[in-house]
Amino acid sequence: MNLLRVGDEVKVVCPSSQWRDARGVITEIIQRRDEQNGKTLQECAVTFKAGRRWFMAEHLIRL
Repeated sequence: MNLLRVGDEVKVVCPSSQWRDARGVITEIIQRRDEQNGKTLQECAVTFKAGRRWFMAEHLIRL
């Protein structure tokens, strides 16, 4: 898994999100372990001009 980092510029790619295609910068990350499959999950706070929102890393791509 290619983990994201604070400071990365990202784009939202979640098709069901009202923020889809929005671009912003990651300002905070929470990492936790998914005990069912042993993977590391990331939740990322992304700052946009219109505010800050949280997304799962799988809904973001690095630019």
